[in-house]
Amino acid sequence: PPEAVVGADQVGLLGYYSNRTIVDLLALCDGFLWKHFHQTDVIRDYMLRRNVSHLAILVRMEDDKKPLEFAPPIPHLAKLVKDPRFLSEYRLRAMLLARPCPTPLAFALYERRTGPAASEDIPPDIIRLGLSPEDFEALWRYSP
Repeated sequence: PPEAVVGADQVGLLGYYSNRTIVDLLALCDGFLWKHFHQTDVIRDYMLRRNVSHLAILVRMEDDKKPLEFAPPIPHLAKLVKDPRFLSEYRLRAMLLARPCPTPLAFALYERRTGPAASEDIPPDIIRLGLSPEDFEALWRYSP
């Protein structure tokens, strides 16, 4: 939504393209967060204080056929998304998969639990971005 406040590790990319308020979770722009970089409870509370409605983090997958088996490469964010207290406040809403890509990459998008459906665990949407390998191959071979 336009009013979304997004916590992210890729602040430049998301800030440039999303037109949303971005909260830097790598602590590059925030002295407070820098001091508490490895404390998941402090990061979670910080997100709540800053009214972060969504979390978007770049993740690596072992296999793009299993998009829900992923790991954030940033250790403190990897711990955060497994923390039960975080999962009580946020739920995985979607996986945005980049393709074609030699290393399966995706953005894991979490949404803050609000409203009457807050406790429901709805399966996340799997959204594939970019060209399929077949389309990429066809464009690459195309010559006017």
